[in-house]
Amino acid sequence: MLLQNRRTKETFPLSSLRLLSWVPYTASLWSLVYGLLGLYWAVGGPGFPFGEHDVKAAEMGALFINVRAPEAGPLIAVLGILGTLNALAMTRLWRSRLVALCLLTFAYGACALLILVIPDGRVLMYVGYFLTLHPGQMDGVLLNQFACLLGGLLWALTALIYQRKSRSACLHCARTTSIAATRGISWGYLLTIIAIAMPLLYTLTRWAWALGIPLGMSWLPPSSPLEVGLGAAAAGGALLTLGLIQRWGSASPAFFPCWEADRFHLPLLSSLPLWFR
Repeated sequence: MLLQNRRTKETFPLSSLRLLSWVPYTASLWSLVYGLLGLYWAVGGPGFPFGEHDVKAAEMGALFINVRAPEAGPLIAVLGILGTLNALAMTRLWRSRLVALCLLTFAYGACALLILVIPDGRVLMYVGYFLTLHPGQMDGVLLNQFACLLGGLLWALTALIYQRKSRSACLHCARTTSIAATRGISWGYLLTIIAIAMPLLYTLTRWAWALGIPLGMSWLPPSSPLEVGLGAAAAGGALLTLGLIQRWGSASPAFFPCWEADRFHLPLLSSLPLWFR
């Protein structure tokens, strides 16, 4: 079943809209679970992923080096409970601008904390080596960082959904009229090109090392087939980023499974890059 946005005149499958409606509830559940973990750590439960339990914290530049479970656990529990209530409150629209501002401030603050503050370089290292089939060991600290990234993404989507609902905008593309939004298109295209170029520089460096060329180094790192794989993974990321500004990035071949739409269009997946426009 397809629904039509009265203002943008675009149609989207009902299933994708139902999926988006569950995002705030998922963020609430994530916050509740993490808050309960904080309570568990506060009473002496093992597995606290910060402070002295993170043996590589100083080496990897982690920020929470000196925190201890008896002090940080209760704080995590309180923030988890507040996050649960905040996400549930964002399932409805509030007329008070002050209430809406408080809800959005908490949501974006949680997003920044979970995505920009808690994770460190180990996440990128693990993903890079995972793509080359050499992932290494997944310990509790790294698992916690991936969980925080997931929570941060849920909070970002929750905030964006609330903002777009509050101004009666399309949940998929953020437009409020049938005319394509022009704000941000010019610099958005430029930023996409920059995002494509950055991993290609990394690819060039890794492949140069694999060929015995000390590019950017005063000494030559040991040559390894892993260098080729890491460079190829970065090149693949650049190719996927290119899809954000190409038609093939929002289209699927005939054999690709789609739902409630014609086979050449991915109604939900194709709109994901527009969420952060």
